[in-house]
Amino acid sequence: MTYHATGIILRREAWRESARLYTVYTREAGKLLAVGRGTRKILSKLAAHLEPYSTSDLFLAKGRKLETVCGAMMTRSPEALAGHPSRHAAAAFVADAVDHFVKFGERDERLWDLIDRFFADCGFAPIDQIRGRLGGFVWDFMSHLGYQPK
Repeated sequence: MTYHATGIILRREAWRESARLYTVYTREAGKLLAVGRGTRKILSKLAAHLEPYSTSDLFLAKGRKLETVCGAMMTRSPEALAGHPSRHAAAAFVADAVDHFVKFGERDERLWDLIDRFFADCGFAPIDQIRGRLGGFVWDFMSHLGYQPK
């Protein structure tokens, strides 16, 4: 079975000889683990659309344990995040937090909006506001997950 999903690439790691494993948070299916076959090859057309912290429209095939990325089209580039160390560090922190605290396969539209809004704002917010926006994200994220301090 194949399906389309819009997802934010949280993490990637080498897997087998020419493939990579991607941790993706999608609007349609929540957090999932997907394999991109051939994405470690130099001439891979798919790899450029699966950069960490980018948002992509994905065409996925369901497998027994892993999804397989059949196609991807980047809709928001992570280039703005790479322009300054503070932006990149904030994006990496958010991606790690989502990867660590969110379970696989749990779809949550409100959480998607929160994460997507942060990545969109982080690339264009003034540098002196990045830290404050990261603090606001962490507060909203943890509150949404039920860890709200009293």
